[in-house]
Amino acid sequence: MAEREKAAIRVLITLEPPTPDTKCEAVSAAHYDSPGCRRKYPRLQIRTIEDLLAGTGIDYPPSMQTNVTFKKPATRAPRAAQGAPGRVSADD
Repeated sequence: MAEREKAAIRVLITLEPPTPDTKCEAVSAAHYDSPGCRRKYPRLQIRTIEDLLAGTGIDYPPSMQTNVTFKKPATRAPRAAQGAPGRVSADD
Protein backbone atom coordinates (compact mmCIF):
# COMPACT_ATOMS: atom_id res chain seq x y z
CA MET A 1 0.00 0.00 0.00
CA ALA A 2 2.79 2.44 0.83
CA GLU A 3 4.33 1.86 -2.59
CA ARG A 4 0.98 2.37 -4.30
CA GLU A 5 0.38 5.62 -2.44
CA LYS A 6 4.03 6.63 -2.90
CA ALA A 7 4.27 7.35 0.81
CA ALA A 8 7.59 8.79 1.93
CA ILE A 9 7.03 7.95 5.59
CA ARG A 10 4.85 5.18 7.04
CA VAL A 11 3.67 4.86 10.63
CA LEU A 12 2.40 1.68 12.22
CA ILE A 13 0.24 2.42 15.25
CA THR A 14 -0.36 -0.60 17.44
CA LEU A 15 -1.98 -1.48 20.75
CA GLU A 16 0.68 -4.04 21.63
CA PRO A 17 4.45 -3.58 21.72
CA PRO A 18 6.02 -4.53 18.39
CA THR A 19 7.66 -7.92 17.96
CA PRO A 20 11.42 -8.13 17.49
CA ASP A 21 10.88 -8.97 13.79
CA THR A 22 8.73 -5.88 13.32
CA LYS A 23 11.32 -3.69 15.06
CA CYS A 24 14.04 -5.17 12.85
CA GLU A 25 12.02 -4.42 9.71
CA ALA A 26 11.46 -0.82 10.82
CA VAL A 27 15.14 -0.29 11.59
CA SER A 28 16.24 -1.82 8.30
CA ALA A 29 13.87 0.36 6.24
CA ALA A 30 15.51 3.16 4.30
CA HIS A 31 15.42 6.77 5.38
CA TYR A 32 13.56 9.65 3.78
CA ASP A 33 15.89 12.52 2.88
CA SER A 34 13.99 15.75 3.30
CA PRO A 35 15.10 18.22 0.61
CA GLY A 36 13.84 21.20 2.59
CA CYS A 37 15.60 20.74 5.90
CA ARG A 38 18.41 18.39 4.83
CA ARG A 39 17.62 15.80 7.45
CA LYS A 40 16.89 12.07 7.34
CA TYR A 41 13.66 10.62 8.74
CA PRO A 42 12.88 6.93 9.31
CA ARG A 43 10.63 5.67 6.50
CA LEU A 44 8.90 3.17 8.78
CA GLN A 45 8.05 4.22 12.32
CA ILE A 46 6.27 2.13 14.93
CA ARG A 47 4.30 3.78 17.72
CA THR A 48 2.13 2.15 20.33
CA ILE A 49 -0.93 3.88 21.68
CA GLU A 50 0.97 4.13 24.97
CA ASP A 51 3.84 5.92 23.17
CA LEU A 52 1.46 8.42 21.60
CA LEU A 53 -0.33 9.11 24.87
CA ALA A 54 3.05 9.59 26.56
CA GLY A 55 3.93 12.28 24.02
CA THR A 56 6.20 10.35 21.68
CA GLY A 57 5.29 11.87 18.36
CA ILE A 58 5.91 10.93 14.77
CA ASP A 59 9.20 12.10 13.29
CA TYR A 60 8.47 13.93 10.04
CA PRO A 61 9.55 17.14 8.27
CA PRO A 62 7.80 20.41 9.09
CA SER A 63 4.65 20.80 6.99
CA MET A 64 5.87 23.97 5.30
CA GLN A 65 8.69 21.94 3.74
CA THR A 66 6.64 18.95 2.65
CA ASN A 67 4.19 20.45 0.18
CA VAL A 68 5.84 19.39 -3.04
CA THR A 69 2.63 18.15 -4.63
CA PHE A 70 1.67 21.21 -6.59
CA LYS A 71 3.66 23.61 -8.72
CA LYS A 72 3.31 27.26 -7.84
CA PRO A 73 1.42 29.19 -10.52
CA ALA A 74 3.34 31.54 -12.77
CA THR A 75 2.94 35.15 -11.78
CA ARG A 76 1.70 37.66 -14.29
CA ALA A 77 2.86 41.22 -14.52
CA PRO A 78 0.12 43.71 -13.59
CA ARG A 79 -1.72 45.26 -16.50
CA ALA A 80 -0.79 48.79 -17.44
CA ALA A 81 -3.50 51.28 -16.47
CA GLN A 82 -3.61 52.62 -20.02
CA GLY A 83 -4.67 49.35 -21.65
CA ALA A 84 -6.98 48.09 -18.91
CA PRO A 85 -10.61 47.60 -19.99
CA GLY A 86 -13.21 49.85 -18.44
CA ARG A 87 -10.89 52.82 -18.12
CA VAL A 88 -11.81 56.09 -19.68
CA SER A 89 -8.93 58.07 -21.04
CA ALA A 90 -8.74 61.84 -20.84
CA ASP A 91 -9.04 62.00 -24.64
CA ASP A 92 -12.56 60.48 -24.69
